[in-house]
Amino acid sequence: MFNLHNDAILSSNLTINDVLLVPSKGTVKSREDIKLSPFLMSAPMDTVTGFSMAKALAASDYALPVVSRFISDEELAACFAANLFADVFYAIGSKPGDLEKFCALLAANTDPSQVVLNLAVDVAHGCTDYMFDYYRHIRSELPVNRLMSGSIATGYQAGLVIEAGCDTLRVGIGPGGSCQTRIKCGVGVPQLTAVYDVFKTADSYRSKGTEVYVVADGGIKHPGDVVKYLAAGADVCMLGQVFAKAEESPGWENSPQGLVKYYRGQASREFQQDTYSIKAKYVEGVQMDKPIRATDAVPVTEIVSDFEAGLRSALSYMGMDSLSQLNPENAHFIKITPSGYTEGTPHGNS
Repeated sequence: MFNLHNDAILSSNLTINDVLLVPSKGTVKSREDIKLSPFLMSAPMDTVTGFSMAKALAASDYALPVVSRFISDEELAACFAANLFADVFYAIGSKPGDLEKFCALLAANTDPSQVVLNLAVDVAHGCTDYMFDYYRHIRSELPVNRLMSGSIATGYQAGLVIEAGCDTLRVGIGPGGSCQTRIKCGVGVPQLTAVYDVFKTADSYRSKGTEVYVVADGGIKHPGDVVKYLAAGADVCMLGQVFAKAEESPGWENSPQGLVKYYRGQASREFQQDTYSIKAKYVEGVQMDKPIRATDAVPVTEIVSDFEAGLRSALSYMGMDSLSQLNPENAHFIKITPSGYTEGTPHGNS
């Protein structure tokens, strides 16, 4: 049974900045006593997840890597050779030859039958007839453990991709910090509502014994954002720009200002030029104007620890002692005004 109060709020086409979670009576002596499981995931972007990042996150208790399909063959082979499989997703494309190339490189560096293979189909629109056929083809050709869909944004879409073979649902059409799909196309669903809508469909399949996982992808800046998405039904949250600031992330380049990188969407004009030598006239992604400086980068363990601390505190505030309790049935959402949001941000000198 759904929490009718939360259902009314979360179904109202809202973003995370439209809501807060209400505190309750605490039940734990220390937030360190709260039980957590992996709740973060790295985005499969060229400036986010390469070999070094994948290796670092694979050693983490609370974060999982999704290896970019845009790293070099040598770097991807290094991931295979390091046996980064048990909790690791590998992103693949959907163009002719993408799967075959991945399989050939996999076979050249390991025995595919001896690994737990998790794949993420890295496409912007994961709910099409072509994609349904592709999901089924992957399932028939490879011993895939978990298969992540391309991006979706509704419970209706969730049901279709689950039936096509996906057990991990990547949710987010247009919320990313480097995405302009909603501006260019006028298409999308506010992310908090999208996550909740997909959760409801996923939950209906779980009640029938089918394992389904929900991934909230796009626009996350703060630990509190993650808490709200988890409370709305996500199992894990995918971080792009946040993890791009990690020392272990790829894409750092020498410049007159020192070692820097420009975080960018994979649908940006700059990415298309660098990767495919295409001077695209129409794009749905952007490159950030200001570079990330290596002098501001930190070990990814510090980033994960910051989000872990925020989650532990949130659960303590809400009277929970385990991440498993954080869901739309137990959490209590309230809507807030823009002034209410501003009140919760640092504003002492304003």
